[in-house]
Amino acid sequence: MKNAMSILKTKRLILRPWKEADLAPFAALNADPKVMEYFPSILTKEQSEATLKSSQAHIEKYGWGKWAVTLIETGEFIGRIGLEELDFQANFSSNIELGYRLAFEHWGKGYASEGANAALKYGFNYLNLNEIIAFTPVQNMLSRAVMKRIGMHHDSKDDFDHPKLLEGHPLRRYVLYRISQKEWVAQQSDEGLTVRKCKTAEEIKAAIEFRQKHFFDERGIQDPYVWTFGHESHHHFTLKKGNNLIGYAHIQYWPNHRAALRIIVINQKQKRKGYGSYLMQYCEQVLKEEGIQTLHTEAHPTALKFYEHLGYSKMPFDDPEGHPSDKQDTPLGKKLL
Repeated sequence: MKNAMSILKTKRLILRPWKEADLAPFAALNADPKVMEYFPSILTKEQSEATLKSSQAHIEKYGWGKWAVTLIETGEFIGRIGLEELDFQANFSSNIELGYRLAFEHWGKGYASEGANAALKYGFNYLNLNEIIAFTPVQNMLSRAVMKRIGMHHDSKDDFDHPKLLEGHPLRRYVLYRISQKEWVAQQSDEGLTVRKCKTAEEIKAAIEFRQKHFFDERGIQDPYVWTFGHESHHHFTLKKGNNLIGYAHIQYWPNHRAALRIIVINQKQKRKGYGSYLMQYCEQVLKEEGIQTLHTEAHPTALKFYEHLGYSKMPFDDPEGHPSDKQDTPLGKKLL
């Protein structure tokens, strides 16, 4: 059974499945010595066609891969960017590689970094990958600059000889860059975002007031679950931007390495800015570190797309305490480990 094929959109780019019309411009960039300077050779049209078909087959099989990239403004094809499983044996901590290759006339405009960031976001948010790697010949400083720019880091102990290149080949020595899900989530805090698990009386008081105002007041009721702040199986997280509290999440730990997201709410003025995703990713990372294997939730129809974007899918809620569910909500879940 084929997976639904994902399409990613950034401010200036669309990363999409391949079309027959992509072959001519793709073959042209693969035949350009400037683009292929750090590859073993330029590619023939037949080799480019084989690469295109292989990339599309990967997308059709998994729903993601190394996508064709076009400009939103003009629709022009400019290259390929995305994620793929390694096509050779290696003892890396991850077998998912980030790659990018753009036509020379589109270099120096930030497109590689923009598309690569979208691929990382997809890999960590939707695929729930623990780590993503990228590699290039030691000499390819422009590609290495992109890897640094998007937050990946290099350790010379990870450098390796590419098994597909013969000993003595000038491009055989490769550098390996990597970034973990935890590191990527931490990098999203460039706006002064901080998440804390409520522990002090001051933190608890602020969380209670925030969830009453932004969650229960909208439902016209008084918070009936204040008692959970003193219960060991209930954990409460707050999201601050600078000194301002802008988000809150309530998670209940269940038996058998399971947990349930009971509430997540963002200040109305701060919605649709990615803060909900940031808070969710942080909470998921904490749960993973504490051995939680699955996070469950019940999604209101208006929140389905939010959860699906983060990699949640239909999964029985199975509340161990037997609390009834709202009929309009959809039970969702995500495997964390």
